[in-house]
Amino acid sequence: MTRERRCPVAAGVPRPRFLPSWPFRWAPVGHGFFRQAGGPGWALVGDAGYHKDPITAQGMTDAFRDADLLAEAVDLGLDGDLAAEMARYQQARDTAAMPMYEFTCGLADISAPPTPEMLGLVTALDGNPHKISRFLGLIAGSTPIPEFFSPTASAGSWPRPAQPPLWPPPRR
Repeated sequence: MTRERRCPVAAGVPRPRFLPSWPFRWAPVGHGFFRQAGGPGWALVGDAGYHKDPITAQGMTDAFRDADLLAEAVDLGLDGDLAAEMARYQQARDTAAMPMYEFTCGLADISAPPTPEMLGLVTALDGNPHKISRFLGLIAGSTPIPEFFSPTASAGSWPRPAQPPLWPPPRR
């Protein structure tokens, strides 16, 4: 099939003169990780502190959130026990990051077909601008994942699939 038949908008648009010769590669599933958030004289925020697939584009959001948590920990720690406040920072960072981390891991696994729960969610979104807006808010980070998938938020709205629930995603 020609490019013009696949995408009429591309008709008449010149092809790029340079196309890379190497194959496109996805980030391997399961290569995310969390690092220790800090130690004597150092601290990590955002992508420096943990890594997840970039499919949800949360890097800057995570960095700002972590910087805010870290600033509070340092402020409190300078007037008290800095080591204890840094431990609380790590716990707060991990607690705040884990829902999106787990959701991203499930979303980024393109080697597996969508789960019945994800297919049910996509079907429930069809034709409903309010639900679509909330789902996009979930991906943008403005709608908390636990809130989006809570039983009260989804009562009567989402299909009630058999176990396991959509969030947290099942471990593969």
